[in-house]
Amino acid sequence: MKRILVFVLFICFIPAVFSQYRISGYVNYAGANPVALDSATVVLSQGGVQIAESPVNIYGYYQFLNVANGTYTITATTTKKWGGVNSTDAFKVLQHFVNIAPLSSFGQMAANVDNNAQISSLDALLISKRFVNLINSFPGGDWVIETKTVVVNNQNSSVELNAICKGDADGSYNPPASFTCGGSLIDTRDGQSYTTGQFGNQCWMTKNLNIGSFVYGVGNQENNGVIEKYCYSNITGHCTTFGGLYQWKEMMQYDTVESGQGICPTGWHIPSNSEWATLINLYGGYGVAGVALQSGGSAGFNALLGGWVYNCSKFRQMYYQGYYWSSTQYWGLYGMGLMFTLQLNGITNPYKSKDDGMYVRCVKN
Repeated sequence: MKRILVFVLFICFIPAVFSQYRISGYVNYAGANPVALDSATVVLSQGGVQIAESPVNIYGYYQFLNVANGTYTITATTTKKWGGVNSTDAFKVLQHFVNIAPLSSFGQMAANVDNNAQISSLDALLISKRFVNLINSFPGGDWVIETKTVVVNNQNSSVELNAICKGDADGSYNPPASFTCGGSLIDTRDGQSYTTGQFGNQCWMTKNLNIGSFVYGVGNQENNGVIEKYCYSNITGHCTTFGGLYQWKEMMQYDTVESGQGICPTGWHIPSNSEWATLINLYGGYGVAGVALQSGGSAGFNALLGGWVYNCSKFRQMYYQGYYWSSTQYWGLYGMGLMFTLQLNGITNPYKSKDDGMYVRCVKN
């Protein structure tokens, strides 16, 4: 009887210990017309220690999964371009200073450009100077983003974060969208530019990824904190033309989560096998889609026939075949890939050794 009672108590105790929840929400620009801040990274911390971070999507949405009960701090940073300051902002700061027209709480946060304890005529002067380009920064930085505390207690939580540019006291700024599919994507890690295209509900790079440091194709790429790439025949100019060749583990940055970011820029990820299938099915399926998706085809996807690297060191089939990775594994031992072939309409979907070097396309989150 005692054993049964202990077992029942243990079963009842499990949910309280192991239940995990979601914290999610949006980051918005808190101006006169609030808009999503689509270039932000949200950080989840507990007790002053960072636990996780989540880049927002194009709608400013973030989420943290598998969060245990407890008290957390949520902060954010942004790479969005600063702006919105003009002579009207300086005038509104002066009006607030002399108690003619008090600013809203967020307007006050924007107005305090010298980052001291009060808003004064000095703030108005600094805003005016920046408006006419006499200075190029504020002592208090360019952005204010809320910090919030959330208590997770046996349920999911939604937390909104507001942001505003320093100096934009009237909230008139409308931050430009960081990226519109069909335009060029600039990879801020190395300044390279990638063409993109909308295919159904997916936004793909239409150029092969070429991030990383060149290493000779005579051994494995290493988990050393540096993205490494092969160039076909060890000629770096081939990376410029065709993109880098990556082993599966290097591409995934030594993670195994399907559709993970891997070596893609923030906000983009390595496509899964099913995401490739969605693209291919838009153009008639595996039996015929090759002609549309290859370079010069009607889709504008521009899959290149840049060959591949077999067993770390053997370069194969340039101008005749092009191999592309997915983030999907096969029995945990291989990576699923796509093969395009010259003058063949079909696309094959083989599983390949993770040591092979293949090309990478990224898909927007």
